[in-house]
Amino acid sequence: MARTVDTMLELRDYPGRFTKEGATAMAEVMDRFRQGMEELVQKGRREGRQQGQALVLRRQVTRRFGEETAGRMSRLLDETPGPEDVDRVTDALVECATGDEFIERVRLRAVFSHLAERRTQCP
Repeated sequence: MARTVDTMLELRDYPGRFTKEGATAMAEVMDRFRQGMEELVQKGRREGRQQGQALVLRRQVTRRFGEETAGRMSRLLDETPGPEDVDRVTDALVECATGDEFIERVRLRAVFSHLAERRTQCP
């Protein structure tokens, strides 16, 4: 990368100090920029996947138990569900017979997972 930048600077008649020191600095900046962009793309993909899962979950809950239960589930999960939330909701979706049972199961598992997180964070 530094060689490419070096050549570019020479072709444009930049002073010698830029072609030696500048090429290395420019290559470092470009590498950091590229790395930052890759991280942003990965983050965007993760968030997009999670949002897609949330939409599918809501649709399935709506079809099985109705709009009211789907709304209650959405409020329980707050924002975009994480992988543990998706597992918890899909299990309850299959195992529960009524919307109330479903909501209770999701709520209880949310409370227990929250308590487990707190336990692992405490010394």
